[in-house]
Amino acid sequence: HHVANPDGADEVAATLARRLPACEPAIVTGLGPVLALHVGAGAVAVCLQLPPPST
Repeated sequence: HHVANPDGADEVAATLARRLPACEPAIVTGLGPVLALHVGAGAVAVCLQLPPPST
């Protein structure tokens, strides 16, 4: 996610792809207005979704 910083978000996504090659490709999107208001322009965030533990 990013706030008016797609280049920064793409750079983070590329770094994650290099460092975590077994992971799915990153999806880069804009951050919602409520969070963007709090973190400010230029912010970049990473959210992870892990698979459920196997039983």
